[in-house]
Amino acid sequence: MSDASTPTIITDARGRKLTLRKMTVIDQTRMFRAIGADQSQNQPYVQIVECAYMVSDIDGLPVPAPVSERQIDAAISRLGDDGVAAVMVHRIAEIQATTSAAEAAAEANGEIVGRADPFAKPDGSPNTAPSSSA
Repeated sequence: MSDASTPTIITDARGRKLTLRKMTVIDQTRMFRAIGADQSQNQPYVQIVECAYMVSDIDGLPVPAPVSERQIDAAISRLGDDGVAAVMVHRIAEIQATTSAAEAAAEANGEIVGRADPFAKPDGSPNTAPSSSA
């Protein structure tokens, strides 16, 4: 993960260099405004739009953030399947790294993280009640 001052550049399957912008809260609100209320409920669509919205240039050519449905369609079309896939893979890796860092910080603070069994003991062993015989 890079900080806001360092551009993130990834390469898609077609060999294009995609520069990604950091999505700030204001970027997200602008993206949702461009998507519209109805489409904002369509999670797969939102994920694809987010990929297109994150790309600030392709091979050095600037790509403005889309602000209308027509511009969203053009940005997705320009990015194509390979570009969307590359951005999605990057986003997944970014989310996994953030999750791992949050879990490590929580564990360092003595918090219990990622227990599959909500009834397990703090050490992770099963919490079994003593059996009663009749």
